[in-house]
Amino acid sequence: MSQPRIVRVEADLPSTLRIAWRDGSQTRHDVAGLISRADWAAPLRDPVVFANASVEDRGLQIVWPGTDIAFSAHGLWDDVHPPQPAAAWMSAADFAHWMREMGWSFAEAAEALGVSKRMLKYYSAGTHAVPKAVCLACMHLASAQAGENGRRSPQHQRAAASRAQRPPGVTAKSAIR
Repeated sequence: MSQPRIVRVEADLPSTLRIAWRDGSQTRHDVAGLISRADWAAPLRDPVVFANASVEDRGLQIVWPGTDIAFSAHGLWDDVHPPQPAAAWMSAADFAHWMREMGWSFAEAAEALGVSKRMLKYYSAGTHAVPKAVCLACMHLASAQAGENGRRSPQHQRAAASRAQRPPGVTAKSAIR
């Protein structure tokens, strides 16, 4: 679901929201911890106010009339539907290490990879998975830089060491079988 939308909300006292979503699923959200500790949520401690939860903005938020409080559909959706782990082509730590090894700023790396600086920051923070194409481009750029400097990257050194340990005529593919 690209943009989660709420169809219906029902408040179960003292602090649970039952939500029906556009995709047909239903979720329950106990917001007691948030309501009890956040000063801005103090009005929701009143059962009469909490019970008046309603859906607004075409299903994009839950609001309580007479207050300035709103919960976003996206935040509520993410609370119970954590994002699926992406393929691990390159971890955030590996990407940050690659940038350090290359000696590049976000601007330089973004230009070389053809992506925005913002996406590179997401990759290095681990909030977005590094796509396969970016991972391959990183390996290519590291290899090209290593060739220019007359040295091999750590990945190439490990691969070369692995090849050296195999008996003659045994390839990586045949060694796996």
